[in-house]
Order: sequence, then C-alpha cells, then structure tokens
Amino acid sequence: MTEQQQTSRSQQLSRRTFLQMSGTLAGSTLLAACAPSSPAPAPTVAPAAPAANAGAVTATEAPIAKAPGEVVVSLNGENIPEEPMNLMSEAFQKTFPDVEVVWEFPNLGAGDYPQWLGTQVAAGDIRPDVVSGNYLSTYNGYVNLDQYRKTVNPFTGNPWDQDLQWDALRGKNAKGERIMVHMRSVHTYWFYNQEIFDQISAAPPTTWEEFLSVNDALITAGHTPMSINYIWQAPQWLAEIYFDQYHVDWVEVVRAQSGDWNYEPDKDGVFKFDPKDPFIHEKYTYNIQRFFNGILEGTLRFDTAEVADLANNMAKMFPEYATEDFFVISDAYAPFLQQQTAIMSNGTWSIPTMIHDMESISPERLEQLKIETDITPFAWSTFENPSMMTSLVKTSAKAVESAPGPYLSIINKNQEQVDRSLAFVMFFSSAPGFSLWNQGLQDAQEFSPAGPLLVNNMQDPPEIQELWDQLTFTGNAETNYNGFWTSGGGGDFQTDLRNLFKNVLEESITPDEYATQLQAYITGNFEDIVKRINLSMDDIRNPAREPGA
Repeated sequence: MTEQQQTSRSQQLSRRTFLQMSGTLAGSTLLAACAPSSPAPAPTVAPAAPAANAGAVTATEAPIAKAPGEVVVSLNGENIPEEPMNLMSEAFQKTFPDVEVVWEFPNLGAGDYPQWLGTQVAAGDIRPDVVSGNYLSTYNGYVNLDQYRKTVNPFTGNPWDQDLQWDALRGKNAKGERIMVHMRSVHTYWFYNQEIFDQISAAPPTTWEEFLSVNDALITAGHTPMSINYIWQAPQWLAEIYFDQYHVDWVEVVRAQSGDWNYEPDKDGVFKFDPKDPFIHEKYTYNIQRFFNGILEGTLRFDTAEVADLANNMAKMFPEYATEDFFVISDAYAPFLQQQTAIMSNGTWSIPTMIHDMESISPERLEQLKIETDITPFAWSTFENPSMMTSLVKTSAKAVESAPGPYLSIINKNQEQVDRSLAFVMFFSSAPGFSLWNQGLQDAQEFSPAGPLLVNNMQDPPEIQELWDQLTFTGNAETNYNGFWTSGGGGDFQTDLRNLFKNVLEESITPDEYATQLQAYITGNFEDIVKRINLSMDDIRNPAREPGA
C-alpha cells in the first residue's frame, strides 16, 4: 500500500460518522420540493456513457416477429392527451394488426414515478413492457437496445440506427448496456432579461469573474440577480460543467483501454486526448470500473487544490446571488417570467415556452405557474455557461446536453414479448411514429418540444426548427465521473454529498476543509457506493473484465 493510500484510509469517513458531524443538516431533505411548473429537464441517466458502444455487443439483424398480444406502455408523464396515443396506436396496428398497444400512465404525484417503477419491477409478474427506465437505471432487467441497433425497422426498412442518431443518444447503465432511447436532445445555459441588462449597461458574461461582476451590478441596481435551484441545476448541471473544467484530464484514466471488455478499436484505438476539444466525451468509451479503480488506487482524488478552487468559485456565487429560497425552490422559471430575477438557469425546453408565454398567457397558465398577476412582456436572450479562468482549469466550460422525455426502455421478459415491445419502440423512435406523437400534441395544443430532434428524416414545424437551427452545441459535460462528486451514485449518498456541498456554499467550512471531507466521505463509503450501482469490488479491481463475469 502506498503512503498516499495509507493517508486516504486513515482519513476515511463513514456515512454514520458523517451524519453525526452534519447534525441537523443530515436530517433535512434538500431535494424534497414540489415539481417545477415549467417543463423539467431529464434526470441524469446514471451512470451515463458519452457515446454508443456498438463494438461491445453482438448486434442482431433478425426480423421482428409479429406474434399477437399486447404491449403495455407506462411512461412517466402527467396529463398526456389522448390525441398522440390514438394516432400512434392506429398507425402501429396497420403493420402489427394483432398487437394491441395499451397506454397506462400511472396517476402519480411529482417525483413518484421512480418508486412506482421500482414496485412494478419487483413484482413477480411485471405488468408494464415499455417504461421510462432512466428513472430507475440500476434495475438489471432492461433489454440492451444496442443488440438491436442493426435490426431492420419494420416501419422504415432501415437498420434502426439509421432512423435515430444513435451515437448522440445518452442512456447506458454501469455495464455499458443501452437501456433507453430518446428522440430529442437538450442544451442548458442562462436566460437573461435584456431590458434589465441594458439599464445597468451590462453585457452577457463570458467568464466567471464577469458573471460575478454582473451580479454585483444587478444587486446595486436593486435586482435579485438569478433564479436557480438546488435540485438539479446548481448541484447537478453546474457541478458537472465546472468539475469538467478542472478534471477533463481524468479522461485518460476512465476511458477504456486496449483489452477492456468494452474497448472499441475504431474509436478508442484512434483517440487522442485534447482538452480543448468540446466534444471530447463523445470520442472515447467510458469504463466506469476504471473510474472507481482510480479512486480505489488513489489515482483520482478529491482532496486536491482543484476541488478546493472549484468549491471556492461556487461559494462566491451561491447562495449570495440567488433568490432567498435557493436551497428549496424548484421552479426557476416563474420568478424570471415575472421579472423578479434578471437571470435564469434553464435550457432549450424553455425557449418555445417563453415565446408562447410572452405572446399570450391564459388564466389557466397563470394558475399553473402560481402567478397571481398578468405578465408584462420583455426582451430576453441567452448566454452560454461562463468559464472559470483560474490557473487550475484545463478546458473551457461546456454545457449539459442531455436527453428529454419521452424515454423508452423495454422490460426484458420472454423473447416473444420483447419482439412486440421492440417493434413499438422502433416505431415510436423513428419518423413514422414520432411524427404522429408530435402531430397529436399539436392537435391537443400541448406541443412544446424540449430541444432538437435526434430522429432522422423529419423536422419540427418551421417556426420551431428555425429556433433549433440557431442553437450552437458547446459539448456535453454530463459524464458519470463529472457528476459523481455531488451524487455519489444517488440515494442517501447524494443527499449527504449535497448537504456537504451546502456547507461550503454557506461558508460553514472552508473550501480546503470541504475537499478533505469530500475525499473522506467517498473513501469511507466506497464499497457501499459501488454496491449501490450494481458493481462489485471484484469488478472494480478487474476493470478490463466485463462486470459480473
């Protein structure tokens, strides 16, 4: 054991010890807030791999059987209108006349779908066939959709991966299996009130220091600078974006190496590390075992100057420049719409929503947003995530360019049922089906697309497509290792780590103390975290070997 490893072991902090140290914070639930009233972004698929992994599976080109039966579709969604479901069911049955599509949207409160899905898959006889699997990514019983990427889609005559931008998809589990497909991508950035910025003669910031200066100017002028929440925006999106700035070089440790079970020669064999490449995370195969092996061996550490510097920069911004309810607010949209804040953390899904709400907002919409007065339209625009510029950063700031719903995963039952479900998912995720889904939403006046299409051979309505054509993608920082420092694999670990992060933001501990405690918490709970994501310590010690082999 190295001296560094001995130091790490001596500073381990168990979860029980952490809870005792954290006092009342540990008993609070920072993430328990009502659902946002503007469209919410996709939860991070954890662990997510940056690109497709075609070489790691055996693809099948076998035709899909047409055995009679039913496909039960139970996705996460509230108040989905009947129009898109009716259009899709009718069209699907023209090709599969003996397969009935049964839509069963569970009547749930906000945030209850993961628990509902967990109950369903724990049953002896699982009812749903197609679900939103990203909300329960640790379940081991999903179909690996990469196996079917070359299967001919019966609705187009193409291999499935020619109907969908396969390499742009997110949604792999810890074993590298693609458990989900989705039909759009999203991009996160900042919205700002142009009229307020003009009043204070401020330009959109491009660096973190400029961002701080703009916020100071807003406060001086009597404005609350920003609306942002401590649910998925600050401790998830920004955590990933800015950890990436300091730790993009971790790519060299976490990427698949020659001989690894998921190594792709055509991709990984030609990979060249370039920290300035904004799309670097799409150009290698992520091996989560190598990430955890790096932590185990002490190659990857959190008690570093980089983590302390990152925490220090974040503490300069939050919660000082956010609304007073920063730690509990769920909806960043309504305060911005009412001009109670000058800046809003949000993403592409709010562009059509903002345009619509500025043009005409109904009493029903005001009630939905819990706004009691009419909205006064104002000029607004967006700016990209400003880069931190200290001597320790290694790349510029990217964004979270992830996946919105609907999310489609298939429960792995018998092959006959998988065939039926696969046919429906292929239909839904290609132009013949997804165009009908969009048309149905438009007919029901519920069409508010979250971001650009990943479905080939179709476009959005011209006024929406024009918006997407103006969008510039800056690269996706949403890799598993970038988000780990504030998530720890989810559950109680995520709650603890976000409470710890809250401590440094509120300056109850220093950035250096935060980095030390972060390292101690992760090493002290390492085996339990590994277990939670369905890996074993043997998997971690043997990263070249396929998990569970």
